[in-house]
Amino acid sequence: MGGVNPEGREIILPLWGNPVSIRVPGFVISPPVVGKNLSLSDQALVLHYLATTDGTGERGRWVSFAELPEGRFYDRAFQGYTGDLVIRRFGNDMGAFVAACALCGGRRTDQGDSAYHFRVLPHVPVMVVYWRGEEGIPPAAKLLFDESCPHHLPTDVCAIAGGTLARRLVKPPATSP
Repeated sequence: MGGVNPEGREIILPLWGNPVSIRVPGFVISPPVVGKNLSLSDQALVLHYLATTDGTGERGRWVSFAELPEGRFYDRAFQGYTGDLVIRRFGNDMGAFVAACALCGGRRTDQGDSAYHFRVLPHVPVMVVYWRGEEGIPPAAKLLFDESCPHHLPTDVCAIAGGTLARRLVKPPATSP
């Protein structure tokens, strides 16, 4: 899940399935690939996680963004740049959705017509559920969070995680993580 090096000056955490190093004091974050910069949104995820997490285990119950604390107010905007973005990119092309999820390190799970589970940080799983459109019914996608996420990230930072995941899916990395 993560750890501290023997000298106690570095915390190693998996972020999107890749280890990042956080040097303390100073909380300087080093990406898994030397020479590449960690995006500001990924840096925010790591720092907010370190400031918020209380070690609560995952509950295995998936909730919508609206069900997170204060999430209902921002739910429509969140859906616009997450699930709606995924649908604008993939439409009814489930094969392309599945390929992008696999390339981004998702693990298949049994929800909707297709769904993938992503590990953002320790104790912070996010699921993307995709429903194929049918005659008169457009395709849909929704991002879900484990019910325990508020113990690890504030709701507004969960929005950052969801937006980052949606962007990763519509423009997956050149090589798998």
